[in-house]
Amino acid sequence: MFDDQTYLFASSTRLVGDQYQHTVQYPKVYRYTINVLAGLQQVAARDSLPWDISTLIEAYLARHLERDQNVANRGLLLHILATAEHDQAAVLFDWLFQRLGNQEHNWKYTIQDLSWAAWGTTTYAVKTGKALVYQRARELIEMLITQFMHPQTFFPFHHRGFRGGFISFGGIAYFLAALAHFACQFDDDPVRSVCCQAMHRVIARQGVGGEWAWFFNAYTAKVMDWYPIYSVHQDAMALLFLLPAQDWNVSGAEAAIQKSLDWFKGYPMIQTQPFFIHRSLRRQARWQRPVRLVRALGHTIRGTEDVLVSPSQRVIHPECCSYHLGWLLYVWSGRTDFSHFTELRGIP
Repeated sequence: MFDDQTYLFASSTRLVGDQYQHTVQYPKVYRYTINVLAGLQQVAARDSLPWDISTLIEAYLARHLERDQNVANRGLLLHILATAEHDQAAVLFDWLFQRLGNQEHNWKYTIQDLSWAAWGTTTYAVKTGKALVYQRARELIEMLITQFMHPQTFFPFHHRGFRGGFISFGGIAYFLAALAHFACQFDDDPVRSVCCQAMHRVIARQGVGGEWAWFFNAYTAKVMDWYPIYSVHQDAMALLFLLPAQDWNVSGAEAAIQKSLDWFKGYPMIQTQPFFIHRSLRRQARWQRPVRLVRALGHTIRGTEDVLVSPSQRVIHPECCSYHLGWLLYVWSGRTDFSHFTELRGIP
């Protein structure tokens, strides 16, 4: 997946026969590369790697930073640079808060934008020990809680565009991860309390087979669309909040982790020769994105929620994305519990 000419990790990989075929899509590839760098950095803190993580970071900064002006990407990159105690972290912090200084202006950003910005700023505050940086991190976390979280459901929501109260599972995972990171780093009990309540509400919406729905109505916490069910949600992104929930003894967290991983036992998503993790289980239909919004609007109007479809109506999406492997490395590096997870490698 790594291109030693561009120093980027492919945005999409498919198997053609027994050969990997990689493609790069801009600007998506910047986000995916940053995801992988975060995972590799996590591993490098404990184990040796075939790459020098410092070289990869320097290459990204030199070749791609000016082209990548995305707030979310630069937020997670700030986490990476702060962890590495890189001088460029200060520049990235200043850049972010030239854009995030006005709270009403921040309504135009997505949950992922603000969550990753909070994540990176929290790490930078820990590393620098500066009161101003800590204050900026706290402001972002408080804004997420007071302005971007529904007070009854504890689900995050957007202020921008037609999506409004609809939220993807990815947005939920990143929102909870940002809150958990801040609460852990600063031992902040009020933020931890809110985060645990939100975690509990989200855990309650896990499917009976361990699956995580893709699309929710944040105002009701109802599932608007179960599909696609992403492999990365099952074994990595859900763990961004489930592992902290387990560490904090949130009710149902351990069972949710086991169910999330057990989901793979029901579907041939992982193959070993050659190694490949299929991206998702999705509906067998065309025009999935526009139809998904129509479906969500219909459920909202009727007050109903989505149901899982029969096997004949779903299909495996034969693609693997580099960010999936990045999040796998990030969440599981250094964990010695949940040996159950390693059993997944034995699934044909």
